[in-house]
Amino acid sequence: VRGALIDGSVPSPFPSPMTAMHTRALIDRIGNWQHYTDTDAPPFTDLMQRAQANGARFVSTHQMTAFKFPAIWRKHVYLENPFDEQATLFQRMQTESDFLERELTAMVEAYALGMTEPPSAMKGVKRPKNTPQGWKIEMLRRYRGLDARDLPSAEAEARPWWRRLLDGRR
Repeated sequence: VRGALIDGSVPSPFPSPMTAMHTRALIDRIGNWQHYTDTDAPPFTDLMQRAQANGARFVSTHQMTAFKFPAIWRKHVYLENPFDEQATLFQRMQTESDFLERELTAMVEAYALGMTEPPSAMKGVKRPKNTPQGWKIEMLRRYRGLDARDLPSAEAEARPWWRRLLDGRR
């Protein structure tokens, strides 16, 4: 579960972009999303931090509004383009009258069992010294199977890390 607000405070790290909606006026006030190479934080986190620093108000719908299959949980997802998980979920939504209740129950069970932390390709990987902004996002891009992009002065030092990530070793 991501995007849950408690007393109007935004959790840190900020949740997925699919959990938020904002007005054009906010963007006019704080600026657009930054490119991942222009910020140390993920672009959405950077946007929400700037919004919060500029007095934006965060409210909850108190509703389940989306189901997400995070790409970072699925190695090489952009190479393989699997859709079976989404198709299965969509089929269940159409055929199970108690679908939402079952999903909410499964989430409660996951929390009770301590199974709420998503797998992380970057767990245990330390950022090499003197790497430019966007290093972490670039490593996650490569893990998901996206083409590598050059990050000036980071390539020589970072390459062994992402190679190990792609090989499944740490």
